Amino acid sequence: MFQRIVGRFSFLAILGILVHLASALPQCRLAAQAAPSNGVATFTPSTLSFGAVQVGATSATAQISLSNTGTGPLGSIALSVTNTDYTITNNTCPATLAANSAPCAITLSFTPSFEAPDPGGLVVTDDGATGTTTALLSGNGVTTVYVLPFEIFYDGQAVGSTSAPQTATFTNTADSAASITSVTNVGNAAGDFLLNSACGATVGAGSNCTIGVTFKPTTTGPRTADLTVATSTPAGPFVAHLTGNGAIRHLPGFTANIIAPNDDLSSNEVPLPFAVNFFGTTFNSLFVNNNGNVTFGDAFSEFTPTGLNSDNGGIPIIAAYWADVDTTGAFSGSLEAPTIPSAVVTYGVDTVNGHPAFGVDYENVGYYQTHTDKLNSFQLILIDRSDTGIAGAFDIEFDYDKVQWEAGDASSGLDGLCSAQTEGCVSAAVGYSNGTGTAGTNFQLPGSFVPGALLDNGPVATALIHQAMGGTMPGRTTFAVRNGTVQSADVSLTMTQSASTVAPGSNLTYTLTAANLGPNDTTNVIVTEVLPAMTTLVSATPSQGSACTGTTTLTCNLGSVANAAQATLTIVVTIAANATGTVTNSASVVSDLPDPNMANNTATISATVGAATNFALTVTKAGTGTGTVTSTPAGINCGTACTANFASGTAVTLTQVAATGSTFAGWSGACTGTGACVVTVTAAAAVTATAVVTAAVVGSIVHSVPPSCTTVIVNGLAYQQCGSTWYQPQFSGGNTTYIVVNPPH
Repeated sequence: MFQRIVGRFSFLAILGILVHLASALPQCRLAAQAAPSNGVATFTPSTLSFGAVQVGATSATAQISLSNTGTGPLGSIALSVTNTDYTITNNTCPATLAANSAPCAITLSFTPSFEAPDPGGLVVTDDGATGTTTALLSGNGVTTVYVLPFEIFYDGQAVGSTSAPQTATFTNTADSAASITSVTNVGNAAGDFLLNSACGATVGAGSNCTIGVTFKPTTTGPRTADLTVATSTPAGPFVAHLTGNGAIRHLPGFTANIIAPNDDLSSNEVPLPFAVNFFGTTFNSLFVNNNGNVTFGDAFSEFTPTGLNSDNGGIPIIAAYWADVDTTGAFSGSLEAPTIPSAVVTYGVDTVNGHPAFGVDYENVGYYQTHTDKLNSFQLILIDRSDTGIAGAFDIEFDYDKVQWEAGDASSGLDGLCSAQTEGCVSAAVGYSNGTGTAGTNFQLPGSFVPGALLDNGPVATALIHQAMGGTMPGRTTFAVRNGTVQSADVSLTMTQSASTVAPGSNLTYTLTAANLGPNDTTNVIVTEVLPAMTTLVSATPSQGSACTGTTTLTCNLGSVANAAQATLTIVVTIAANATGTVTNSASVVSDLPDPNMANNTATISATVGAATNFALTVTKAGTGTGTVTSTPAGINCGTACTANFASGTAVTLTQVAATGSTFAGWSGACTGTGACVVTVTAAAAVTATAVVTAAVVGSIVHSVPPSCTTVIVNGLAYQQCGSTWYQPQFSGGNTTYIVVNPPH
């Protein structure tokens, strides 16, 4: 163990020098300077590609021009590169460019130091008001035999539809022929990518062949596989990574800077293009850390995650996937996969939906110690939301295309995984903390530290490529930070049914209640339900929002639900005439805000299919007043029908409406109080509804009179006098009722 640790940190010391040399991001000017000029630096072209270049070899040179497209002179011009694999070989630019003067030229070359995409930027700093300007540089380090592109993307492809083809090229620059034994797809969604290979059994020296690839998704969410060209000579396989409908945003600005191949290192302090208010502290810069996170104030090299719901050593952290990322496999792959390199971590500035954004790409990164047999692809983005009118407002976005490993060797992982055989293994963690440990200032995504929970083949409830927290795109988790606080809403779902035993051919009613337990109001509260087998939809009625869509899978948007409020959804289905056994209904709810308690977001209920057992529910009316009692489901309308039979397990809601001059006084028997009366019928039951007279209205009829009344004989009739109110008896068979009359004369 001692030798492993010493070796690791000796290696890190060397890599630290390399990384900090490579992280040549322009630093903020600290010295006082004159007011900015009206000059504007413009590169033409704005991007420059060097293509595939052998590792250690130097490319042909390429030229880019710099112009001043502003209205005034552009001074203090200085040029640099963000990646030392790119070299400025010639620079004709003076220190000052007059407005609309002839452009100057910069010549660059590319000497890749590793076998993977190797991007960078050409940066000009000057005295212009627009700040630094960057031209994006790209190139790919390769060996003598390779497949490019390194990754092929398909976005926005509908399930079941086939994309336009894209092409991968197998290239052999060796001195002898390459023998191909197979061209296949490997991975979780290999069947979603269709190949059309033009490669024969042999590719001659200095030759290439093409492979057409189309994407036909069989389900929603990110779909990934590896186009794999197996060879006998030279030893393969050679791989192009395939991603369909991924969540990662492929924005070129996020590749302007790299952290060179390393383990556990970080960038220099990076200025942000906007200020962020993170739990009451405003930050204008951060550190990009190789191990799947960014931190404020200090770099962070810890490779085994600790609880994000604690103080995290006092360092504010935002972690898209905190685990032991190791990109040294970019040099020459790994022992298990020597021809499959890791990519490196990149970062920079771009825009997201029109908002300035700072992004970090961890695409196709390996794990410690120099393993590339499993690769992860994820992204961390901070998005400026000052458009809300709130200073320091921003969104945190985590995007996931594939998650194949969860722990490095030094975190006791075995082949990148935690299992029963890996005692002490610590799985990856996702979330944030302001470093204080104070309640409400940290969050740990469900599935963090749980072996297998975040992986692509993990449980759907926690696998990162299936999550859509804060939105609707699978694989994307978004947190809105306003006034320094991350907005969240604990949305819960409960479900009841009209009967626990239901006869074939009859209807069954489900009532779903989506409640917002806070702390913030939320929008787009969406209930999703896959109707049980042996049922047919009759109706789906939300209490608010828009109409439900679908007939077998229902999607119901209940709209906005305020903190402490709720919305309901009533679904009626018909049980199939030949149904038997049990009908089980399950549903789930999400909203636009992150949910700190996903455990209450689903509801399940079951009913037995069979001959229903009926029981009588009887309502008796009492008191001096009058009114009507009705039931849901229908059956009681008392009034006249005061007894009805209901199937065992039926939840019957009784509603009392007092007549004019009467007030409902309460329930007794199977219900008590004055609120809603719900009786779940499992045996014969009785309920009494009491109404009292509050104001005697001439012509109203009551069943009894108050005991304080006295009998007064007028013109041979026995009236009941209660103060100023007079009642005249009426007889029908053996029943007596009383009608309120004017005082007799």
